[in-house]
Amino acid sequence: MRIAFQLKQHVFFLVMLVIGSMMLPALATFEGTKIKCIDRERQALLKFKEDLVDVDGFLSSWESHQNCCKWRGIRCDNETNHVTALDFPRLADSARWPRFNGKISSSLLELQRLNYLDLSYFPINATKFPEFIGHMSSLKYLSGVEFEGAIPQQLGNLSKLQHLDLGGSYSTNLDWLYTLHSLEYLDLSTVNLSQVTNWLPALAKVPSLRELHLRDCDLPEITLSSSHPTMMNFSSLSVLDLSENSLSPHSIYSWVFNLSGSISYVDLSETLQGSILDAFRNISSLSYLDMSYNQIEGSIPDAFRNMASLSYLDMSYNKLEGGIPRFLGNLSLLETLSLAGNELYGDLPEVMKNLFQQLEHLDISGNRLNGSIPKDIGNLFNLNVLDLSNNQLTGTLPESIRRLSKLESLYLGSNHLEGIISEVHLFNLSMLRELDLSFNSFQVKFSSGFVPPFQLQSIQLANCKQGPQFPEWIRNQHNFSDIDMSRAEISDTIPAWFWDLSSTKLELLNFSYNQIYGVLPDLTSKLSSFPVVDLSSNNLEGPLPLLPPSIWTLKLFQNRFSGSLESLCNSRDLPYLDVSDNLLTGKFPDCFQHIGSSFNILNLANNNLTGSIFPVGPECRLQSLNLRNNSFDGEFPQSLRSCRDFQVIDLGKNKLFGGVPAWIGDDWPSLVLLSLRSNGLYGEIPSSICHMTRLQILDLSLNKINGTTPKCFNNLTAMTQEQGLTAIDTITSYGKKTPNGHNLWWKQDESAIIMWKGVESEYKSTLELVKTIDLSSNHLTGGIPNETTSLVGLVSLNISRNFITGSTPPHIGQLHLLDFLDLSRNKLSGVIPMSIAQLTYIAYKGNLGLCGKPVTDTCPGDEVILDPEKIGDHDEEDTLITTGFYISLGLGFVFGFWGTCGSFLFKKSWRHKSF
Repeated sequence: MRIAFQLKQHVFFLVMLVIGSMMLPALATFEGTKIKCIDRERQALLKFKEDLVDVDGFLSSWESHQNCCKWRGIRCDNETNHVTALDFPRLADSARWPRFNGKISSSLLELQRLNYLDLSYFPINATKFPEFIGHMSSLKYLSGVEFEGAIPQQLGNLSKLQHLDLGGSYSTNLDWLYTLHSLEYLDLSTVNLSQVTNWLPALAKVPSLRELHLRDCDLPEITLSSSHPTMMNFSSLSVLDLSENSLSPHSIYSWVFNLSGSISYVDLSETLQGSILDAFRNISSLSYLDMSYNQIEGSIPDAFRNMASLSYLDMSYNKLEGGIPRFLGNLSLLETLSLAGNELYGDLPEVMKNLFQQLEHLDISGNRLNGSIPKDIGNLFNLNVLDLSNNQLTGTLPESIRRLSKLESLYLGSNHLEGIISEVHLFNLSMLRELDLSFNSFQVKFSSGFVPPFQLQSIQLANCKQGPQFPEWIRNQHNFSDIDMSRAEISDTIPAWFWDLSSTKLELLNFSYNQIYGVLPDLTSKLSSFPVVDLSSNNLEGPLPLLPPSIWTLKLFQNRFSGSLESLCNSRDLPYLDVSDNLLTGKFPDCFQHIGSSFNILNLANNNLTGSIFPVGPECRLQSLNLRNNSFDGEFPQSLRSCRDFQVIDLGKNKLFGGVPAWIGDDWPSLVLLSLRSNGLYGEIPSSICHMTRLQILDLSLNKINGTTPKCFNNLTAMTQEQGLTAIDTITSYGKKTPNGHNLWWKQDESAIIMWKGVESEYKSTLELVKTIDLSSNHLTGGIPNETTSLVGLVSLNISRNFITGSTPPHIGQLHLLDFLDLSRNKLSGVIPMSIAQLTYIAYKGNLGLCGKPVTDTCPGDEVILDPEKIGDHDEEDTLITTGFYISLGLGFVFGFWGTCGSFLFKKSWRHKSF
């Protein structure tokens, strides 16, 4: 019986196999002919391709003998075979869209059933929107190209349109919108609507609108009145983006927050200025609210407690003040809360205890919050991001932090936290990717066998003690792209294994201000493209390392590197190089003629370099050049004339000779600091130097310059203003983003060595306040121009050790910010002006023709013969001049002097701010 049953099974199987094999060709034929391109439409697509330059080969599958429904980016209807969609998705091997040049052909009109046309990220060179698109009446989805010019009115013919995205540099009115009765999604971001005063009534005529994006449209102010009742008829609107405009809060609140209960998403970032009105009380449907980067003042309004549906709230970078209200803890659906960059204060534990367990993203950085981190912070077990950086938090990091097992980013930098960070805090944080404990007083101390459960991408531990040995736990980390362990008290070599950990990903490496010693290896294969490397202020020695072809920033100053600059020749792109304060020798290698144009900031100061300064090409982009205190010789480099972006140039303490070129003021219009101190320069000061209207520091001292002081110094605009410019602070490398999205620009820590009261001093943080002219120790003749008294912003003026003649300008006392004035060892004569008495530090020594205080008590001719009739009795002398007067004068001096100067002695921050 069983055998018979099995025999039947085998027969059935064989029969089905035969039937299946017979059907396979038919099925294959059916599948092959189910969707077949219509020839007319294939030819239209080929014409479309013909007018394009396909940079990435995206259209390589578009061949005339093939079924166009199988082409890349084409979709057809399964039944009618008509082309229904033309879409250009991202390239499979990257995150970017394909690139094309050429024009969009009107042959697309042949695609009569086309309902989906997406040409977004389709950078075709054209100056006009293709008007024929307004006749493609089947379109339901249109995402346009970023053309210039006006949007054609013909778009109003597309009555079936449901989705329209025309973000670009167009200008338009909105009269064509009223016929688009099916439109649900509209994005006109970056379209210039500045002249469309009726933009709100025009949009209100589209009753089906659900999603509206008007980012950066330069929208005119909203004018609400009873004559426009349609303004409120947005019954279907649920998503609204008005970001990056400039609108008054009153008009926005009156419109937006009187919409129906359907509104759920509102983006008003970079749009508003003023206080938050009580406009949120009736908008309980809102789940997403972004009001970041505005000028909103006041406290967080109590009306927010009614926004029970809110899951995302971003009010970062405003001017909010006061405490964080407790009612935020009652918003039970809130997942993201960002209040960063405000002026909020208060005790953090009082805030945290009222927060909610479902919160995933909490950012309260950049405020004035104080107190300690609450011990029960581990209760927020759903947190992915916790950012408490840049506050005034104190105390230690609670061990309960280890319960945040979902935590991916922990930012605690720039507070006043202290204590030991051990594996007890971190052993359960397996999801952690970004760790910032920098600029606190932490000590990171892991046991020798600890293997972290996480793989960090960002390691920010600046100012955290980890030494003296190099941290062994780093050996387990293989995915980091940036690491900062500056000021970590490491007194060790960088182990060889470190350079192999993250060589293809490393974007930022900062081990500065330690005591790291040893020789750096060949870095050509150890670093990724465009990294930022800072190993300054250590004890590294040996030659400069070989570098990869493209390195964004290299800071090796204050080490003991020796040898030549030859190893830099491997780099083709090196915008920021600082190897100052080392033991480098030799001349500029020939390669600097080529890589010199890549420098944006170059600092080789305080080495032993010789020879002439390298020539730069016409593409020079130098902003800062510091070659101070070397032995460079030759005349002033003419090739520097092409560097028209200069803001800082210091060639002091070298062996340059020749004249100061006449073109210097015309070709360096942005110069803020010019120091040619202590060279062998001669000739006159060119009058073109007065064209440097931004110049704040001019030092031509210790040369052989002759002639007279230019009378045009009053044209140095920056010195005629008491407030300092910030031009020096703006010097950065050219901005670039890494593949991970990190910004790789690096701010220049610009400094200047200035002779101040006979002592060379370095100024950094207060450099923008320093305005000085030093022309001392030259061969200048003539008088002090009266125009000099217009430089009311000067804090130091030194023209000593010259051959200046004549008298001191009578109004020199109006330079009331002068802290140092040195006119000594000249040939000045005449009376010292009384107005100069208010100046702080004055040197007149060596001018034999001068008289008057403080040099002499009197001047010739001061003895006046008194009229006997006006001489009274001694009894009629001024009764105020008594013994008590002199006692009061003495006490006033004591208390006045020590009340001011004593404060500087005991108040360190005042001394620093006042130089």
